[in-house]
Amino acid sequence: MPYFKKRLGIELKRAQRHKENLSVMIINVDNFIQYREAKGVKQGEDIFVDIAVAVRNQLRTIDILGRYSLNQIIVSLYNCSTRNAQKVARRILELMENKFDKEDLDLKLSMGIACYPKVNVKDANELIDYAQEAAFLAYNQGG
Repeated sequence: MPYFKKRLGIELKRAQRHKENLSVMIINVDNFIQYREAKGVKQGEDIFVDIAVAVRNQLRTIDILGRYSLNQIIVSLYNCSTRNAQKVARRILELMENKFDKEDLDLKLSMGIACYPKVNVKDANELIDYAQEAAFLAYNQGG
């Protein structure tokens, strides 16, 4: 996570300097902790890696992906508007819902997006906080 935050800070400064968009997406893997406890750490981590790889495959090469917490993925989308970040999120949701249904996994995703300059932030931590808050709201609304 320290690498991701450092890179996000650099990307934010670049976006501010060039007056471009920078979106951050938090992807919460709902029920992951319970899944991991029921199936074991190895199987839980294997499915988390599968999810992360599937997410990575939906991103551009300039986008940055990292693990935010035990059950969360964080993505930096440089020069990506809120609207385009929402398109990426919908694509990921559809892909993963199909995977979860096909493999009969009791997992679901909830996502939060924050986009600079739509949210005026002074640093990367604030941008992450906005995305985290949006992810929390999505989770509480059922995805």
